[in-house]
Amino acid sequence: MQMNSTVEALEIEGAVYGEVAIGRRGHLFLVGGAQSVLAYALGEMNIKPGIKRLFKENLEGRRNFCESVGARYCHIVCPDKHSVLRSEFPFTVKVQVGELFKGLFGDLFIYSREELASCSAGDSYWRTDSHWNLQGKLVFARKALEEFGFREEAIQPVFKEIIKDSTHEQQFCGDLGRKLQSKPHETGPSLRRAAHILHYSNHAYGNNGTTMVSLNLRAPSGRLLMLCDSFAMGCIDIFSLFFREILLVRTPFFHYELARDFRPSHVLSSNVERYLPNTPTDREAPVGLLFPHVLGKALAPDVGYYPALNAQLRPGTLVYERFFQSIDPVNQEAPAAASYKPGDHQATQE
Repeated sequence: MQMNSTVEALEIEGAVYGEVAIGRRGHLFLVGGAQSVLAYALGEMNIKPGIKRLFKENLEGRRNFCESVGARYCHIVCPDKHSVLRSEFPFTVKVQVGELFKGLFGDLFIYSREELASCSAGDSYWRTDSHWNLQGKLVFARKALEEFGFREEAIQPVFKEIIKDSTHEQQFCGDLGRKLQSKPHETGPSLRRAAHILHYSNHAYGNNGTTMVSLNLRAPSGRLLMLCDSFAMGCIDIFSLFFREILLVRTPFFHYELARDFRPSHVLSSNVERYLPNTPTDREAPVGLLFPHVLGKALAPDVGYYPALNAQLRPGTLVYERFFQSIDPVNQEAPAAASYKPGDHQATQE
């Protein structure tokens, strides 16, 4: 990954500018904000015991529900950048929040810090951003697919094609770089969405409420529900190469009504590590599709977003069948997933 010369001129390594700390090798780190990232890392703030209980209750309830409807379930805690790139972080981490939760509830979720730290292709995070680059996204997607039961011979060929077909962003400046006056830039490989994949979004601005529908008519089957954060949301184009249908909502909650109506074969939920100390209870989850309206957000949905979403939530009906006939007139039969029943998810594991 190449860095623009403006990165080399960053002020002072170890200095903090607002919410951003300057690390080694031009890496920027989030240390402020509403989640008090640095305070928890330095042990200056403690996680309330009640939060740990809520986290455990949430994941147990989600897992039990998914088992009851025959869907494979996976929750992933996305490691913060400072947890993975420890040698680049300009502070000594005394408390690893993700490791703390992993020690308590390790059988309930995946925390792939070591895999991200040992990424053979180099850094797994953008230098100017708090999020993963393409290599980090592939680590995340692999862990989820493996948890879902996908075999290596099904994963590796697709990943090879992703790397081969990736393009380089021009003058990319991440969410952390944009907070600095110097606005450092970098370039690196990024996934280009396949032309045959249909993608619709409501384009809700901000952290929560974004809803996406992804359709890959070349995939044999699989209905993936993603209730997740921005890290997992950035991986939807990877998952769309494995699943015929994806419904994604950016949210900290598990929306049971969506899981019932969408009838998924697989369910993925996730949250970034820094959100763990402020875990909300699923008992207070709003209606998933009303979430952006509850938050008072304006929407700018893609053309076709509402018909696609409506069909996704009506599997097994004439509405669903007519929608797929309209986008795939050659194949007049509705996808097999429309009559999904417990156990159908196994077909995507071969």
